[in-house]
Amino acid sequence: MLEDWAAKMTQQNKFLSIDIKLASLKLYLTARDHIYLPQFAGSALRGGFGHALRKSCCAMQGQDCRECMLKTSCLYASVFETSFNHVSAGGYNLSDYPRPFIIEPPFFNQNKFQPGESFSFNLVLIGKAIEYLPYFIFAFAEMGRHGIGVGRGRYKIDRITDQFGENDNLVFDGKSERFTGSVHAHSLNHFAVSDKDNSKIVLTFKSPTRIKSGNHLTKDLNFRLLMQNLFRRLSLLALVCTGEPWDLNYKSLLEKAEVAVESTESKLYWYDWKRYSNRQKKSMKLGGFLGQISFKGNLEEFLPFIRAGEYLHVGKACTFGLGKYEIETS
Repeated sequence: MLEDWAAKMTQQNKFLSIDIKLASLKLYLTARDHIYLPQFAGSALRGGFGHALRKSCCAMQGQDCRECMLKTSCLYASVFETSFNHVSAGGYNLSDYPRPFIIEPPFFNQNKFQPGESFSFNLVLIGKAIEYLPYFIFAFAEMGRHGIGVGRGRYKIDRITDQFGENDNLVFDGKSERFTGSVHAHSLNHFAVSDKDNSKIVLTFKSPTRIKSGNHLTKDLNFRLLMQNLFRRLSLLALVCTGEPWDLNYKSLLEKAEVAVESTESKLYWYDWKRYSNRQKKSMKLGGFLGQISFKGNLEEFLPFIRAGEYLHVGKACTFGLGKYEIETS
């Protein structure tokens, strides 16, 4: 039955025709100094990671990636400066492309840590970035040695576990600095699992989600707008990870989304927060919506995309954890 359903999905919307894999890991850390992180730590973690990765991988230190002769083969450029590799590929001409990783710190959580205190965050790796896991770990370890946040508080990596493995199996032991297991990666086929009831879902947005309607950010989410943003993000990730556009019939699916599914209850609300961008040398306001919204209707064709989005997020600034949601099905 699952095989028939998968074949039907492949024929109808090519969801399964692009084999993108993703891995989900949890990094457990211990503070060595007092650590003071911003309210939403994702931006600080991403910025520190990018700096450490470039320092460890870049062969042309100080060279602008846009002008670098190595940009198409450089690990740092492919992971952190994806726009310079894909700026005119696949019919897109964007100023920014999604990175093949997501840092997921807990939102509305503790952001001050005493020496000896433990904390953690999740790391999602997509496509080729899974192969670069040792470089990610090395960069996060280097970031811990040099410190993060106000005052540059240092930390150490205790362990890293694989959330797709059984019982969160250990992948990396911080004490010995050795890999102890392999990473389990899910392909998009994993999300093509039929539920008994596909008629209703509740989405809980766990971090500020930035979705535009027209030219303006909005909290007035409807199902068509949700799917439009999921399709866009997944197709761009396919382009970044495979170099090929995703042949997806967006128009037909969006027409179905508009008439087949409706919102039954929305408890979304707007939340504003600020971050300081070291690259742009200015404070940035990055508000988004939080809360719950319920959808009801013929959801079967859309659920694989929504399940994938639970790990891959939706909207803008997903790389440092915005746009995270969780699914409840009736």
